[in-house]
Amino acid sequence: TFVVEMVVFIIFIITSIYMISSAELVEDEPEHLTYEMTEVAGFTLFLNIVVTVWSLVFINGIQYMTLAGAVSSWYFAKPIRAHRWEVGKTVFLRYLDKYLIDFNEIWRVVSK
Repeated sequence: TFVVEMVVFIIFIITSIYMISSAELVEDEPEHLTYEMTEVAGFTLFLNIVVTVWSLVFINGIQYMTLAGAVSSWYFAKPIRAHRWEVGKTVFLRYLDKYLIDFNEIWRVVSK
C-alpha cells in the first residue's frame, strides 16, 4: 500500500504544479507581470487536495479491510485436525499391537 500511496501522492504533486502554473498572467505595472490565481483555479486546487486525501484514506481502508478479512478467516476457520486419531488412541493401539505380537509368540511356544 505504501507504493500505491506514493503513486497517488506523486500524481497529486504533478497535478498541483499544473494547476498552479495555469494561473493568469496579469500586468501590475509596466514591465512587471505577476501570476494571479482565479477562483476556478483555486477551487480545482482545493478539489485536488480533497480528492487526494480521500484517495489515501480509501487506500488505507482497503488495506484494513483486507487484513481484517484475512485475520477473521483464520480466526473463525474450523480447526483441522492434523491426525485422525488422538495421541492417547495411538499410544493405546501401539501398546495393543505389541501385546498381541508378544501373545502370539507365547501362544506358538505353548502350542508346540
